[in-house]
Amino acid sequence: MLRTIRAAAAGVLVAVVPATASPATAAEVSGGVPLPVTWTPPAQVNRTPTGVPADQVTQRPAEARPGSGPSTRSVTCATFARLGIQPWFPMDRYPISDRTELLVNRANGNAVITDRALTVKGTGLDLSVNAVYNSRGFGGAFGKLWTVSSGPDVQLDVSASGVIVQDQTGYCSEYLKNPDGSYATPIGAHATLVKLADGKYTLSQHASGETWSFTGAGRLISQADRNGNSLTYRYNATDGTLASITDTQGRVTTATTNADGRISAITDPAGLVAGGYAYTEPGLGSRLSSITNRNGGKTTFTQDDMGRVTSVTPPAGGTYTLTYDSAGRATQVKAPNSDGVPSVTDYAYGDTTTTVTDPNRHQSTYTIDDKQRQTKATDALGHTRAQSWSANGDVASVTDGMNNSVTYDYDALNNLKGGKLPTSATASVGYTDTAHPHLPTQVSDFSGTKVSKTYDSNGNVKTVRSDGLGADVAKYTYTATGLVATKADGNGNITRYGYDNAGNLTTVTPPAPLKPTAYTYDSLSRVSSVTDGNGVKINYGYDKLDHIVAVSTADGTGLAAYGYDGIGNRTSARTAHAEFTSTYNRQLLTRVTRTAGGSSQATIYSHDRAGNVTGVEDPSGRTLYGYDAADQLTSLTDQAGKVTGYGYDNAGNRTSASLPGGSTQTIEVDASGRQKAITVKNPGGGVVFSSSYRYTRTDGTDTGQIQARTDSAKSTRYTYDGFGRLTQAGTRGYAYDLAGNLTSGDGRTYTVNTANQMTKVDTTTATYDGAGNLSTTTPGGQAHYSPTNQLTSITSGTDTLFTATYDTLDQTQPDTISETTDGTTTSHAFTRTAIGVSRTVVNGAATNYTHDTDGKLTAVTDTTGKHHNAIVDSQGSVLALVNDTGQLTARYDYTPYGTTAATNVLGSGAEANRIRWIGTYQLASGISLTGSRHYNPVYSRFTQPDPTGQEPNDYAYAQGDPLNRSDPSGNASALNGCAGAVVGVALLGVALLGGGIGLVGAFIAADTLGVGLAITGLAAGGAGGLTIDSKAC
Repeated sequence: MLRTIRAAAAGVLVAVVPATASPATAAEVSGGVPLPVTWTPPAQVNRTPTGVPADQVTQRPAEARPGSGPSTRSVTCATFARLGIQPWFPMDRYPISDRTELLVNRANGNAVITDRALTVKGTGLDLSVNAVYNSRGFGGAFGKLWTVSSGPDVQLDVSASGVIVQDQTGYCSEYLKNPDGSYATPIGAHATLVKLADGKYTLSQHASGETWSFTGAGRLISQADRNGNSLTYRYNATDGTLASITDTQGRVTTATTNADGRISAITDPAGLVAGGYAYTEPGLGSRLSSITNRNGGKTTFTQDDMGRVTSVTPPAGGTYTLTYDSAGRATQVKAPNSDGVPSVTDYAYGDTTTTVTDPNRHQSTYTIDDKQRQTKATDALGHTRAQSWSANGDVASVTDGMNNSVTYDYDALNNLKGGKLPTSATASVGYTDTAHPHLPTQVSDFSGTKVSKTYDSNGNVKTVRSDGLGADVAKYTYTATGLVATKADGNGNITRYGYDNAGNLTTVTPPAPLKPTAYTYDSLSRVSSVTDGNGVKINYGYDKLDHIVAVSTADGTGLAAYGYDGIGNRTSARTAHAEFTSTYNRQLLTRVTRTAGGSSQATIYSHDRAGNVTGVEDPSGRTLYGYDAADQLTSLTDQAGKVTGYGYDNAGNRTSASLPGGSTQTIEVDASGRQKAITVKNPGGGVVFSSSYRYTRTDGTDTGQIQARTDSAKSTRYTYDGFGRLTQAGTRGYAYDLAGNLTSGDGRTYTVNTANQMTKVDTTTATYDGAGNLSTTTPGGQAHYSPTNQLTSITSGTDTLFTATYDTLDQTQPDTISETTDGTTTSHAFTRTAIGVSRTVVNGAATNYTHDTDGKLTAVTDTTGKHHNAIVDSQGSVLALVNDTGQLTARYDYTPYGTTAATNVLGSGAEANRIRWIGTYQLASGISLTGSRHYNPVYSRFTQPDPTGQEPNDYAYAQGDPLNRSDPSGNASALNGCAGAVVGVALLGVALLGGGIGLVGAFIAADTLGVGLAITGLAAGGAGGLTIDSKAC
C-alpha cells in the first residue's frame, strides 16, 4: 500500500466549524488576524427555470447515446457494457485537483475524467454538475467523448425487448422485458426499472431509495430521494439540450449552449459562471479544449485524432498525459513532478490479465474474468489477493495471500445477508420489512450482538433496538421532507432539530442543561455562522470555489485566514498564534514552514516516484523510510540514526521487526488479520516481553471482540453485554445505562444528567457550560475556553492550574501546555509533523519521538539521550520500551478506559515517554490529548461533546467497547484493524444515526476537522494511482 502525505495532511489550520462571512478585506477588520476578501452570493438567487419540461421535448441532442428513442430493435449493451465507473470496476485513480480526477480501468483500459463545475448543498440531495470524459464512450453535451453528469446524457433507450440505461459516466446496463411486461434487473445492478401506467419510467435505487424518473422516450425528468426531495431537469424545446436544473430548494442552475448544441456555460443560482467550456472547432465533432472554473482557473485538454484526451493541465500547471493503444485502451499515464521528471505508470493488456508497472518500475498483475471483473491481484513480490463473485456480480469472497477467505452471502433479492471470517465468526443481516425489502431490519455482528430497526413509510429509520438489552436505544421522528425532527436516546432524552423553509438545519436543541446551537446560511446553503450554546457566534467566509478562507468573531475580529493554490491545496494558514505556509508536488506535501514569535521552522517531506513518503526532516532530526516492491515499509531510520527493519507475511500483515542492537519483535496474527501475540526477544534469544490475545470464547466460538489478554504479569478475561459493551475486565466491572453512559466502572460510581454529562463521580461534582464543555469540578477548578471552544486555562481561586496555546482553532495542535498537579508544575512544548508528534520539551528537557508511516510510535529518545524502541499493540497503545541492548526499560499497563500505570524497569524512560494509551500524548494529570477534545480516564469519557455528531453518545468513549474500538482523534471511534473493516462491510446499516441529520454533522466532519499537520495525516494511493493491498479486508 502506498504511503503518502497529501494535501489533506497539510491544511495546517482548520476552522472548528465551516461557514461564510460577509465580504471583507484586511483593512476592514479591526484587530485580530487580517482576513482575505471573501465571496458571498446575493441573498436572492435565480428561482426561474428556463426551457420546457422533459415530456414536452421530442428531439434528442446531436450525438446522443445509443438509439434515438423508442425502437423495435433488440436491446444490446455489448459495445458499451463495461465502460464508465461502477463500484466493482478495478479503477486506478489519479487526483489532478480537488475538482478534477482521472481514472483508468485496469480491466479494459477505459479512461474516465470527471471535472466538477459546482456542488450546491440541498435538502436530501445535493446538486452537482460534472463534465465526464469517457475514452470509449459517446459524445454528449460537452462534445466528442464528453457528457454532462445529469440531464440529457442520463437517459433510457427503449426497444421492444427491453430498456438500456445510460448513466452519467458512460456505464450501460440492459433491463430485458419479462413476459409479464416487467423488467429484469441486470447482473450487478441494484435498482428496479418500472414502466408506469402513463408510459413513463422510474429507476429506483435499492440502497439509497433514490428514484430517477424518465419520459416514455427515455429523457430524464427528475431525481428524487426517498422522501421526494427532487432535482428537476428542463430542456430547450428546439433541440433537447439542457436548459436548467431546479434543485431541492427551488434554486435554478442554467446551461447555455452554443450553435452546435454544446454546453458553453453552467451558471449557478447566484449568477456566476461556475463552468465555462471552450471547444476546438465548430461542428458535431467539436472537442472540449478547456474548462474555466468559478474563480477563473482554467483546466486545458488536448486530444488525438480520435478525440481521446491525451493531456490535462490544471490551473496550477503541470501536465498529465495519457497514451492509448490501437484498441483505444490507456497504456500510459504520466503525472508531473516539480523536478520536471514525470511519474510514469504503464498498462499492458493480455487476454485475461493486465500488468501495471508503477512509477517505481514495480510490476503488478491483475487477472480479469469474462465480465471484466478483477478476480486476482498479484503484487510485485508475487503475493496475491483474490476475490470471487456471486451470480449477481457481488463480491462472494475475498482471499488473502495466506489463503484465508472472508465470505459473503446474499438473499434472493441480492441483499447482503451474512458474512464469515476466516476464523469462523459469522455475521448476519435480515430483511423483513416487505414495504422496504432492501433495508436491513435485523443485524447480528460477529460477536452475536443483535440490533433491530424499523422504518417509516418512506424508509427513514424510526427505531433502533438492542435485542440483547431488550430496549430501544434510539428513536427518530421526521419532518414532511424527511429531515430528522427529533432524536431520543435510550433514556428517552430528546434532541430537537429546527429548519428554515428551504430545509437548512438552523437549530439543534439538546436536552437541558445544554443550550441550543444555531446556524445561518448563505443563499447557496453554505454555513455562514454558528452560534454555540454559550451564545458565542463565529462567522465564516469562502472563496468562489467554496474553500473556507476566513474565520471571525461576531464583531469581525479575524480568528484565521487560509489560502489555496489552483488545485485546492491549502498553501497558507494564519491564526493569532502562528502562521503556516505549505508547498506541494501535485497534492503531495513537500514543505511546511511555521512562523511564530518572530522565528520560523520548517518541516520537509520527500517522496519516491510512486508517492511513498521517504523522508521527514524537522527540528527533531531526519527520519527515513524504505519500502519493498509492494510498497510495504521495510526500514525506518530514526532521528538518532537507528534502523528498524520490518517483515510481512504474504497477506501484507506486519509480522516482525528487527530492532536496533539486534533485538527482535514477532507479531502473530490470526487468519482474520487480527493481532494475536507480540513477543520481543533480546539479541541472545531471551524473551523480554510478551502479550497475547484471544478472540474465542471459552467454548471455542470465534467472535469479533477480544475475549482475553495474557502478558507476563497476568491474564485478563473480558465479557460484554447484549449490546457489545464491556462489562467485565478481570476483577473490574462496568455497567451502562441505555444511552451508553457508564454508571459504574473501575470501582467508581457515575451520575449522569439528561444531556449525558457526568455530573458526579464518587465525591467529585462537575458542571458544564451551555456548549457542553466541562466547566467546573469540585474539588478542582474553573475551566476557561476560547471562542472556538479550546480549553485555554483552568483556575482555582487565584491559582492557575492549566494553560494552553494552540496553532489551530481547535485542540488538535497544541503548541504549549502548562499544568499543575499536586503542586508540581509541568510545561510541555510540542513539535509535530504530518505523521505525529516528533519532539516535546517537558520542563526544558527534550524527548524525540519516531513514528512509522501509520503514525504508530516506534522509538523514543529520552531526555538523557537514551534510545528506546516502542512496542505497541493494534490500537497504537505503547506496551513497553526496550533499549538497544535488548533490555526491557519500561512497561505500561492500562485499564480498558485508559488509566495508565507507567513502570520504570531500567532507568527513567517510562516517565519520559508520554505517548501511551491508543498512541495519544498523556499529560502529568493523566488527561490524554485525543485530538479535537480531551479525554479524562478517571471519568472514562471525553470532557467535551462529539464535534462531528457521529457518535451515538456525545461524551461516552468508543461506544462502550474500548478494547475493540478506539478514538485517538476525538472525532469518531473505529473498530480495530482488519477484522474491524470486515465487520463494517458485513453490518451495513447498523449505524445508530439512521437518517437525515448529516447536513451539518457531515459538513463539520469533512470540512473543519481535518488538520494540516494531523497525527493521522497519511492517505493511500500515490502518484501512480495504484493501491494494492493483499489483506483480506
